[in-house]
Amino acid sequence: MITVLFSTFNGADTLPEMLDSLTRLVPPPGGWKLVAVDNGSTDGSGDLLRSAAGRLPLTVLTEPAKGKNRALNRGLEAVEGDLVVLTDDDIVAAGDWLTAWAAAADRLPEFDIFGGRIVPRWGMEPPDWLLGEVPLGPVYAATDPAWTEGPIRAGCVWGPNMAVRRRVFDAGHRFDERIGPDGTMAYAMGSETEFTLRLESLGFRCAHSPAPVVEHQIGAASMTQQWILRRAYRYGRGERLQQLAAGGSRDARLFGYPRWIVRQWGEKQIGLMRASLRGTERERFRLRWDVSRLRGALAVKQDEAPSSTVVELRPPPPVTGEAPRFSVVIPTHNRAGHLAEAIRSVHDQTYPAHEIVVVDDGSTDDTAQVVEELIRDGMPVRYLRQANQGAAAARNRGIRAAEGDWVALLDSDDTWLPGKLEAAAALIAADGAVDFIHSRCVHDFELAAGGVPEPVLTVEQRCDPAALMGGWHIKTSSVAIRSTLLDRLDSLFPTDLRTCEDYELFWRAVTAARRIGFSSEPDTVIANIPTSLSREDAMVLPRMMDNIEAMSRVIRWLDGHPRQARLRPILEGRRYWAARILLTRAARERRLLEMLGWLLRHGLSRFEIGRAVVSAGRGVVNGENPSGL
Repeated sequence: MITVLFSTFNGADTLPEMLDSLTRLVPPPGGWKLVAVDNGSTDGSGDLLRSAAGRLPLTVLTEPAKGKNRALNRGLEAVEGDLVVLTDDDIVAAGDWLTAWAAAADRLPEFDIFGGRIVPRWGMEPPDWLLGEVPLGPVYAATDPAWTEGPIRAGCVWGPNMAVRRRVFDAGHRFDERIGPDGTMAYAMGSETEFTLRLESLGFRCAHSPAPVVEHQIGAASMTQQWILRRAYRYGRGERLQQLAAGGSRDARLFGYPRWIVRQWGEKQIGLMRASLRGTERERFRLRWDVSRLRGALAVKQDEAPSSTVVELRPPPPVTGEAPRFSVVIPTHNRAGHLAEAIRSVHDQTYPAHEIVVVDDGSTDDTAQVVEELIRDGMPVRYLRQANQGAAAARNRGIRAAEGDWVALLDSDDTWLPGKLEAAAALIAADGAVDFIHSRCVHDFELAAGGVPEPVLTVEQRCDPAALMGGWHIKTSSVAIRSTLLDRLDSLFPTDLRTCEDYELFWRAVTAARRIGFSSEPDTVIANIPTSLSREDAMVLPRMMDNIEAMSRVIRWLDGHPRQARLRPILEGRRYWAARILLTRAARERRLLEMLGWLLRHGLSRFEIGRAVVSAGRGVVNGENPSGL
């Protein structure tokens, strides 16, 4: 059986033709039913629906609270069968529409989300400027006739003609009720697109089939420039909300707005002024479209980013008062044998995490199966996949997707002891100015042996940026950072560094933090993985280079933070020592000239390099072993 689902709000002008087309449908194998949700109509749409009940297998529901997505979520309560076909109240369906959908779903068993063909049904002859300058996809949801059957981007599956396997909804996924038509003029477009993009990020696959066809009714009122420019504004709002959901809240800002959007808006405004003097009507309209779209993007507040709309099997506990909400970000690559233990260590916290965000960085092992099994067991995991880009890119993806007011980091081969987050929450409760927290760690082999080494630094030193910059005193899996502190940094983890990318960000973070918190009881277990890159001899020299580059970047960053000027000599001294070790190692590998040139290009003065060369020469003569930093 197939269920066709749509909602309507004051659709009396288009509903008669739409419902008539449905009466002429060839029934698919197993039959079909129609679920229509009246979203508070005041123009007689409800009466039209009820009058059609004798001609169609129709169930009419009502959802008085405005919002198309809210109405669709209400309608999902009544669906039956394995395939849910979603549409709008202004389509005209081809006679074989549902049989074509049934056949397409059978032909494409590896896909869960489908888009069909959408053809404009013009109420009048469209003007030339409309066909030449208006993007028919965003404005009228018209699909490209050149699209063939097969995989397609989630953003190309559109509301008038799409289908979703029911198992997706049975897994708890729903439409975001803050996006889409809601009875106002300035709503954000992209309700179905937000849904499909979110599902795609979770691993669901999308396909297009040109066989199921609908026509989209387009009246004369929808072909005016004023209507189309309002559409551009809504499109810009929806587009920006999707960017925020993907991490755009970290964008650099100008006058409180995303800098890159302000720049584009200014460029288009200047172009529009020039076109007003000597451009054609088509050029002017295209620029007006761009300006309206960017105005819509600028109108979006930073805190409007959509959050997850998955109905969790075990939802996070309610947050009361000022209790911190920790989003735990776990990047992973081919660590299926360790990942489950890491996730369970978060799940078993005495202070529950707000969410667990696992970012799969192109794993080729059983990582997906491990995560899916944990989700079935009721763990509130958000699973994001991406092509292999490295640990920094995976962490950044997780941070951008995080919904909590704190981001806690955990590598997939490390684990937490049960009181980790409770200790962090206690530090925050004791001092509301704490922005950066790290904790004492223990290696797995030390824990197994029953002994924990004495700490190198005191608690006071662990909360002092100057002491932290003097060595490798922060372990990634022990760190929690307030989201607002991440917003104040210019960027997240640098993706071009092979190693030391964590320290580049941590050094900037402790510099910018109002206060640093440290948990003195060991609560993070660091795994000793023999295959780790940092333990391979071949990576020693590249790691030294990354370390020096990371320090050079932070030194440049400190130039813009005069309050922390005292930290610059500390990092410069550490960088000099690192350069000395680098040159000693390079001399042994016969790469001395290469490394001298590299140091000149990466921020060291000739004087610093000269000192390092002399010191390194002494080290070589004395037989020092430059095995690391």
